[in-house]
Amino acid sequence: MCGICGYTKFNHSSEKNIDFMLEEIKHRGPDFFSKKIEKTISLGHSRLSIIDLSQEANQPFISSDGRYSIVYNGEIYNYKNIRDKLEKDFKTKFRTSSDTEVILNGYIHLKNKIFKELDGMFALAIWDNQLKKIILARDIFGEKPLFYFIFNNDIFFSSEIKSLSMAPMFNNKISNIALKSFLANNFVESNVNTIFENIKKVEPGTFIEFDQNNFKKSKYFCYQDISKNNENRNDTNHLDTILSESVKSRMISDTEGGIFLSGGLDSSLIAHYASKNQNDLKCFTLGFKEKSYDETEKAKYVAKKLKLKHYIHYFDTSDIKEIPKAIMSTNEPFADTAIISNYFLSKFSRQYVKFCLGGDGADEIFSGYETYDATMIYKFLKNNSFLKTITNFASKFDKIIPQTKSKVNTLFKIKKFLEVFKLDYENPHQKWRQINSQNNLYEILNREFYNENQNENYIFKKNQKEKFINNLNNLNISDLENFLAEDILVKTDRSSMAHGLELRSPYLNSKLLNYVFNIKEKERYRLFNKKIMLKKILVQKFDKNFINQKKRGFNSPVSIWLKNELSSKFTEIIESDKSGIFNKKAIYKLHKNHNISGNDFGNRLFNIMCLVMWLNLNKVKYD
Repeated sequence: MCGICGYTKFNHSSEKNIDFMLEEIKHRGPDFFSKKIEKTISLGHSRLSIIDLSQEANQPFISSDGRYSIVYNGEIYNYKNIRDKLEKDFKTKFRTSSDTEVILNGYIHLKNKIFKELDGMFALAIWDNQLKKIILARDIFGEKPLFYFIFNNDIFFSSEIKSLSMAPMFNNKISNIALKSFLANNFVESNVNTIFENIKKVEPGTFIEFDQNNFKKSKYFCYQDISKNNENRNDTNHLDTILSESVKSRMISDTEGGIFLSGGLDSSLIAHYASKNQNDLKCFTLGFKEKSYDETEKAKYVAKKLKLKHYIHYFDTSDIKEIPKAIMSTNEPFADTAIISNYFLSKFSRQYVKFCLGGDGADEIFSGYETYDATMIYKFLKNNSFLKTITNFASKFDKIIPQTKSKVNTLFKIKKFLEVFKLDYENPHQKWRQINSQNNLYEILNREFYNENQNENYIFKKNQKEKFINNLNNLNISDLENFLAEDILVKTDRSSMAHGLELRSPYLNSKLLNYVFNIKEKERYRLFNKKIMLKKILVQKFDKNFINQKKRGFNSPVSIWLKNELSSKFTEIIESDKSGIFNKKAIYKLHKNHNISGNDFGNRLFNIMCLVMWLNLNKVKYD
């Protein structure tokens, strides 16, 4: 795991930029820092050594003939198989045992076809010194980040936005559409790209070819291209084998690893498979004094059953003081409260290991969210005029339902369902996750700012009708492309790499994805009975009562903290806002209602707080 950065130098000759850019990503790979500076290219790399710890595997890695150079961030789990194929088919000679050299030689012989062969997570740049061309590529799920901008026919790229901002050519103009997207969702949606107008993301499953005269973007993978013939059998044994092999491959390392164990079903199943491959396996859990958020007892049950070495970090007052640092670790506006849990669990785990396995991707592939229930009910109701009338009437009372600030809360779900079934809204899958509605924004935004940008509220009108509700695969794809790529994996990457820890997810496996997507819908999902396929495996491994536990997620008790430990800090942050974007009186009123009423506005308040912190850090001012 590493950080990468670089730029072409077709139209400028500065060599100092790479030093500034590299400095900002050193936390991603604290073991070794290096750069390559030539007449037309500068490449930088910070290394976290996990596979082939030798100096020979350091990057930038240069081919034997000197023509090609690569900087690469990630892990390729099938690199040994690819290496064997290259040795057999092309008589390739290898100098190291690293996956980096396998990728580079794969590109030399297979060109862009190699990206589709890679099972793993990656963001990379390959420089062809003969053609004076650079290739940027990213894995199919988007596990590893890669940003870029173009200036005067030169391309600048990096693992993190903050690194790109060190280039003198960087333009920090904010995208107002992105701001609205963030306020609506807690993250900037994939179709919006990034918070800065001129910075783009290399999209998941995409590679870019760039030279002095041309820019070409190509997709090598698309979810929609996965066969939808529903020919696969729902075979528990076969799924068990796929998952077992995926976990085993993701434990390949020349250093010690562990597991993030939340106590939920996804991480517990991963722990089961991992325990079969390694003795004295370490697992890590984050505990909270707030009982509805604390899952240490469930994690203890799993650890004891699987005979794991269990390490628990209990969140305390000193951690709360460091929350702003956790929030800012993303380098872009981000307000999923799980960033806090992941940040501190990563910090704790890094004391013992260099990488951990996690359960990211299971909900998206196995349809584990309440949004799926909301969508399926909506499909039924919209075709039934009588029930439609009743639901429409009931939805008018959603605002009078109070909410407690517990993690799992029935009233919250009832309230959400009523909100979702307001009949003028066609996408309950998206509506469920919405943090701020258009009406909410009207209240909290400066009127001048709101009016000037009201035409950008397509975020609330855009229902992605071509993907809407038609089948389960389309809902899964919507989550994989947007929620997983832009929320879950951003949280995972930035919070872990802030401490030089690598997180690997066995559920993010193309073989698994292809298998599940070709199972008949009724065998994969039933109303209020999600993750059917996983549960059939889990019941063979764990107690039935454990299997039937409520889904809790990996969130933090922010709603409670905003009423107590974070209350004064919240007021301080809002007071410090100089952007001119917000109606502070409305925000203070919202905070007061949160503190004294039975309603929970924690997610909305945290969303605003995170954005103000980011705006302050980047000195954004609305004129």
